[in-house]
Amino acid sequence: MTRLPTIYTVDVAEPRSHHFHVTVTVPQAAPVTRLLFPRWTPGSYLLREHGRQVEEVHAQMDGTPAACSKVEPHLWEVRATAGGTLKLTYRVYAHELTVRTAHLDDTHGFFNGVNLFMVPEGQEARPCQLIINPPPGWRVSTTLPMVANGMYEAADYHHLADCPVEMGTHRILRFDVRGVPHEVTLWNHGNESEARLLADLPRLVEENAKVFGGLPYQRYLFITMLSDNLRGGLEHRDSTALVYPRFGFRPDKEYESFLTLACHEHFHTWNVKRIKPKAFAPYDYARENVTRLLWAMEGFTSYYDNLNTRRAGLMTPAGPTGPAFLVF
Repeated sequence: MTRLPTIYTVDVAEPRSHHFHVTVTVPQAAPVTRLLFPRWTPGSYLLREHGRQVEEVHAQMDGTPAACSKVEPHLWEVRATAGGTLKLTYRVYAHELTVRTAHLDDTHGFFNGVNLFMVPEGQEARPCQLIINPPPGWRVSTTLPMVANGMYEAADYHHLADCPVEMGTHRILRFDVRGVPHEVTLWNHGNESEARLLADLPRLVEENAKVFGGLPYQRYLFITMLSDNLRGGLEHRDSTALVYPRFGFRPDKEYESFLTLACHEHFHTWNVKRIKPKAFAPYDYARENVTRLLWAMEGFTSYYDNLNTRRAGLMTPAGPTGPAFLVF
């Protein structure tokens, strides 16, 4: 039997309510199907119980209403008289602006796949499609391959979960390093200089590439959300999400802090995303993934974020002021 993809549809009809509307369509579903809502965000090493933001869950099997119940804090169970095409609808409350969670208002929407998408239990290897219906005038930025207008595909759930999405009227900066396209999305405004970012970020990427002998991706995305006072980053396989104080780009010492944050998360492209502990291969979204190697994953990366920013000629010997990053 051909394994048809699980289809995820995200509607943003009422952004001011801070709710994403999600539909999960599972072809060839069994009469009894359990769906798991991830309990944590890879790269953020604490259980967060993302399922607590889920509201109004309803199920249909081949168009007929089916019983749906929450059997554990992170598990929903659908029961029908026969199998078929399962359609699950629900809302997700998204009003926490961090790199590990989802945020939606009338200016933008941001989410990680683990914040929005249930996965049929045991079917993480099944291919996925994502359909995004944003408000008029909004654009969508993600590294998921787009196969049609508003439709994206992922090799499996792990791929889907590892490609965060930023949507809105954000600015987009573009540059190439070693022939590979890179983009920076900027939500909100502060005292940043677009010209300076376009001059400096390629130098950081180049220094990281020198350490590993090249770039392992075909495209890279820096999702950058400018806040009043939040600071942090989260790595992904071919992108990163950053949140940074919008007036934290000046003076130069503060700007160095942003550069080391960007360098840190980009370095994770190798160290953590491709060089990873056995406990993370693959990720288990239902429980803690225990490892004693955080000292290497975060420690080595923290060493190189300062070193490579300095090598790029973008940091004074004294280094930046304040924390370069926070693990969310």
